[in-house]
Amino acid sequence: MHCIDKYINNIEPRIESIIKNIPIQEEASLQSSLASYGWILLDAWISWRTIRYLLRDAQVDDQNQEKWIQTPSSYTSAQLCAAWNIKQETKDYIKRITDIKFNTLIDSIQQKRNSSAHISKIEGIQGSDSRDISLYFEQLSFVFRSYEIDSFYNRVKSYLAQKGYRDFQLYMDEKPITETKTNLDTYVKANSISFICNDGISAYEFISNHDGCQARKQNEKTQWKIVANEQVPLYSLWKNKGYYLGINLFCDTIIRCWNN
Repeated sequence: MHCIDKYINNIEPRIESIIKNIPIQEEASLQSSLASYGWILLDAWISWRTIRYLLRDAQVDDQNQEKWIQTPSSYTSAQLCAAWNIKQETKDYIKRITDIKFNTLIDSIQQKRNSSAHISKIEGIQGSDSRDISLYFEQLSFVFRSYEIDSFYNRVKSYLAQKGYRDFQLYMDEKPITETKTNLDTYVKANSISFICNDGISAYEFISNHDGCQARKQNEKTQWKIVANEQVPLYSLWKNKGYYLGINLFCDTIIRCWNN
C-alpha cells in the first residue's frame, strides 16, 4: 500500500503481543519492562501513522525512502491535532471512551515513552499499564483509520466527478453520513461503508466490508463484482489503514465493475 507500511506492520504485532502477554507475567520488574517497551512502541506507531497520513499521496521510491524517511520524532498533542486536523467530535469521543481528554492522552503517551526510554521515573510504569496501552492503541486505530477513509473517499469522489459521476452519498450500515471521522460511535460498530452516485442516467453502488470491496450498477439483477486488479488483489478499508495509493487505478477498477 505505502512504503511506510512495512514499519507500521512491524510495530503493530509487537504492541499486540505485549498487550496479550503482560498479564501472565509474574515478575513485577519484567511486567514494567514490557510495559515500558509498549509505551515506546505506541509512541513510535503514532509517529509512523502520522507520517503515513501526511505522505498519503506521495510516491516514494526505495532509495529516497531509506535516505530521507528515518525514525520520526514524537508528536506533541498540538502537532498531532494539526497534522490530522483533529475535529472536536473526535476529542469528545476519546474523552467519553477513555475518560481522558485527547490532548492529555497524547501527551501522556509521550511522557510515558520518555520515562521508559531514558529510565527516568520508571517506577511509575507498571504491568497494569498494558490496559491503557491496549485501550489507546485500539481507539487511536479507529480514529486514524476513520480520518484516512474520509480522505480516501474525498479523493475517490473527486476523481469520479471528473469522469461524469455526481450526487454522491456516503453510508455506514445503510445510514447516510457526511464523513466517518465525525461519526466515530457509529463507525466503530459498523460492518460496512458504502456510497451511491449516478451519471445522470443510472445509479451506481460501492461497498466495503470486512471481506473486501465490491461494486455494481444499482439494479436488482446486477451482481456485485469484487473490486480488484493486477496490482491490488484485495482492497479493504477495514484492516488497520484506510488509504490506498493509486487512486486512479482504484477508481478505474470500480468503473469497470460498474460497466461490465
